[in-house]
Amino acid sequence: MSSETQAITKKRVVFRLPNEDRVTIRRDVPYRESETGALTLDIYYPPDFSSGARVPAVIFVSGYSDPGFKKILGCKL
Repeated sequence: MSSETQAITKKRVVFRLPNEDRVTIRRDVPYRESETGALTLDIYYPPDFSSGARVPAVIFVSGYSDPGFKKILGCKL
């Protein structure tokens, strides 16, 4: 992996939101089974989230599996 590619994994997010450090994260939540095992995703909840609340969502898809993404950028997506 080139040092240029590896450097992108070390960059900080430019835009910050209030209370982003208080976000609740559920990691590796299974959403489907495949031949190779469970497919998982991470869910980030706002600090003041309550069950049943309607909030905007952002879905990020890389197009690579975690091993493929790690090979390109050096970290798990």
